[in-house]
Amino acid sequence: MFSALWLVLLAASELIYIDDPTAAHFSRTNTVMKWWGWIQMGAFVSLGALLMSSSTKWLRYITLMVLFVITATAGFELQRYWRHSGKFYAGDLDGHHWYTNNATNRQMFEYLEAAEYGIVLEPVLDNAYSNTSIYGIFNGKPVLLGWPSHLRTWHGNVPRTWILKEQIDRFYQGEKEDALAWLKSHDVEYVVFSPRSDNAKFDVINDQIKEGFAWHEFEHSRQRHTGIWVKVD
Repeated sequence: MFSALWLVLLAASELIYIDDPTAAHFSRTNTVMKWWGWIQMGAFVSLGALLMSSSTKWLRYITLMVLFVITATAGFELQRYWRHSGKFYAGDLDGHHWYTNNATNRQMFEYLEAAEYGIVLEPVLDNAYSNTSIYGIFNGKPVLLGWPSHLRTWHGNVPRTWILKEQIDRFYQGEKEDALAWLKSHDVEYVVFSPRSDNAKFDVINDQIKEGFAWHEFEHSRQRHTGIWVKVD
């Protein structure tokens, strides 16, 4: 059963065509990075365990040799990475530690983690592979918009996504008409003004939404404001 399962899935990953916009027409970066990885591990874990428990001695030996080669190859690459990579965050398994070692970010994370469930608005820093949505995702909160390009990758062209992105950009530029009504129409509960936001726009945005959102400041200096607007019930 397991042999048939992994064989069918491997065949599916080879025969089902997905147009991946991150590479050339027939290059499949997502297939290689995602499908192949868990298919391979699933086959090794399930079939390896079954074969190692076989009553046939030679079959157990062959399985052991195959698993040893695989483990040794992976182990060689892992030790190379360990030797040559930085050790700045050694011992910290939190995926966000590299970001929350900054006191302001850490306090904003802690606040959102403890806050009631609600939609978080964050600036769209880039269409993909950026820190967009980091405050919401790492604290169990939905975000109004994450990486727009990934919707295009998996769902094709989604015009309303790009309309929403443009609206978010205009909001953080202080140019969104009826900004408060717009936030309420999308059920936004938290608005993040991060260290990456344009501090020159803070007063404009605050004036636009202060009747419906209370400002919580986590860092204030002569240079900038950093914090979260929270919806007032």
